[in-house]
Amino acid sequence: IMGIIIPGSSFIAQPGLRLFSNILGWTYFSAWSLSFYPQLLLNHVRRDVEGLSVDFQVLNLMGFGCYSVYNCMMYWSSAIRSQYAALHDGHMPAVHMNDVVFSCHAFVVTLLVFIQCCMYGSLRSSLSMWIVGFCCVALLVSLTWAALLLWGQMDTPFLEYFDGLTWIYFLSYIKLLITLTKYVPQILLNYIRKSTIGWSAWNANLDLMGGLLSLGQAFLDCLSIHHW
Repeated sequence: IMGIIIPGSSFIAQPGLRLFSNILGWTYFSAWSLSFYPQLLLNHVRRDVEGLSVDFQVLNLMGFGCYSVYNCMMYWSSAIRSQYAALHDGHMPAVHMNDVVFSCHAFVVTLLVFIQCCMYGSLRSSLSMWIVGFCCVALLVSLTWAALLLWGQMDTPFLEYFDGLTWIYFLSYIKLLITLTKYVPQILLNYIRKSTIGWSAWNANLDLMGGLLSLGQAFLDCLSIHHW
C-alpha cells in the first residue's frame, strides 16, 4: 500500500518499473523495520539481555549510523549528488526515500536496544575490545574527515583527493564491512550457550526477507536505468 501511495523515484522513467521498484522498496522497509521490535520487546519483558550479543548491537549501531549519513547525503546533498553524477556519466544516485527513512529509523531503534543493554546487562564484561577499538577508530577517522571537509571547503591538497563523495564511500565501506561480520558475535554466543533463548529469531527471519527484497529493488533499478 505504501509503495502504491507514496511517489516513486524520478530517476526511473518507466512508470511500471518505478511502481514495482517502489513496492519492493517499501516492503523491504517494512520487513527490516519490524525486525528490530521483537528483540526490543523481548528485552523489555524479560528485563534482561542475556542471550543477546552486545558486540552485535554495537556493530549494528555503528553500521546504521554510517548508513543513515550515506543515504541522507546521497538523497539530499546537491554537492554530493553533483559529484556522483560527474563520476557516473550523469546518472543520479539510486537512493530512494524508503532507504533514507529505513536507515534513520534503524539507527534510532538500535540505539534503544543498546540502551537496554546498558540498563539490563554489564557492558564491561560483554563488550569485546576488538569491537570497541574498531568502532572508535572508524568514528575518529570519519569525524576528522568530515571536520576537514567543513573547515577546508575542499581547497586543500588533501581534500582534492578525499572529497565529500569519497568520504561518503568510506562510510559505505564501513557499513559493508560491518554487514559482512556483525552476525559472527551472535552466532558464536549461540554456539557457546547451545541456546538461542534471549535472542529473537524474528530478527533473522525478517532481516533475510528484507535483504532479499532490497537486493531485488537494487537489481530492478540497475536494469531500468541501464547502469550497473
